Amino acid sequence: TLSGTHNPDLLNQAMEMAMVADRIIVIVGLTPDFESEGFDRSHLRLPDNQLQLIDALEAVHSKTAVILQNGAPVELPFRHTVSAIIEAYLGGQAGASALAQIIFGELNPSGKLAESFPNAVTDIPSDRWFPGNYRQSQYREGIWVGYRYFDTAGIEVAYPFGHGLSYTTFDYSDLEIRATDVPFGKHSELTITFVITNTGEKAGAETAQIYVGQQNSSVPRPKNELKGFHKVFLKPGESKKIAINLDYRAFAFWSTEIGDWVSESDTYSISVNASVADPRLTEEIQLTTNHPIAQRNSAIEPYYLPRTLDFDDFAFTSLLGHPIPSALPTRPFQWNSTLEEIKSNWLGRLIYIATIKLIAKSLSNGRTRRNDSELQLVKALVANMPLRAFVAMSKGKLSSNLLNRIIHAMNNDWHKVISGEDARSD
Repeated sequence: TLSGTHNPDLLNQAMEMAMVADRIIVIVGLTPDFESEGFDRSHLRLPDNQLQLIDALEAVHSKTAVILQNGAPVELPFRHTVSAIIEAYLGGQAGASALAQIIFGELNPSGKLAESFPNAVTDIPSDRWFPGNYRQSQYREGIWVGYRYFDTAGIEVAYPFGHGLSYTTFDYSDLEIRATDVPFGKHSELTITFVITNTGEKAGAETAQIYVGQQNSSVPRPKNELKGFHKVFLKPGESKKIAINLDYRAFAFWSTEIGDWVSESDTYSISVNASVADPRLTEEIQLTTNHPIAQRNSAIEPYYLPRTLDFDDFAFTSLLGHPIPSALPTRPFQWNSTLEEIKSNWLGRLIYIATIKLIAKSLSNGRTRRNDSELQLVKALVANMPLRAFVAMSKGKLSSNLLNRIIHAMNNDWHKVISGEDARSD
């Protein structure tokens, strides 16, 4: 069911159909309970009943394919046991017909993942600090986001950034790298050429990806950084020569000391990949620029070795360049206080409950009952709504003066209730 609850009757029906089927296609994804506007996901799991269905079907049928419809990565515990997985994301009104063409082989899929699919939410570097407290979220992971972290730290993922299979295969060859200037300056370019050949029996497209990695950087940098890509369509047996230019910025980082982009004189690896984890052609070059390798900042040493995620207060403060700011206090209440925050006050609770009922009624379109997804969405919207929004939403029914007095009443400041003093934050 859409609610994610297990229904034995539906499972039995699916099993009966599977017993007489030549092939099985299971379409699964995230329901509004798991993924919607107004709230963050607390995990990466698919609904339990969908996982139970996949487990039951693939156990009795060797040709089981899974189609995913989701807006973001999910855990895929069945990836080693099913025959195929198609990541369809949210295809819109033409998504079904496009899927049908792919399933029946009329079109050759050629997509590449624009994100990594981790094995578990605990593998994501920000998981240790997200979401923080209600008034402050600390992005302690710094640059170590997505493939930059997984690839550099050597963390195994289910599917890496840039991954994507098709109904054919491709070969990469004849890598050549040419730089225009020595020293390599802001107006210089480096040209990478290589050949891609369709070695399969079907026409298809391949997206070649160029990654650059600096060997001895003075600042924390990923092992590989995507700096260019090119998608090419090839008939069976056809080859094409691809040329991709990299400029100064492709090798640079932003220097806070100089206030400009800096490319250091160093050894750089340049690789042509089918995904970040699938290098096909690799070569090291020596780049000579006007900037020698600077001294490393020992205070941020943990950021050079991201696998440990040892981004303590000292390292994070050093990375920020200033002390970690204190989280904004939730008291006294003011115009930017949210309904979630004022729930701790008796008057705030009444306002919170009344607002949920009002918004839920407006979303129900006359229905007397609302499903859990709608209620979850309503509560998420209400929780993060600042009090100042009521003035605009009320269309004049709630004045700024009255809101000030209500806020002062929640703060038990009765002198200001009488005076109507402004309750906006500084």
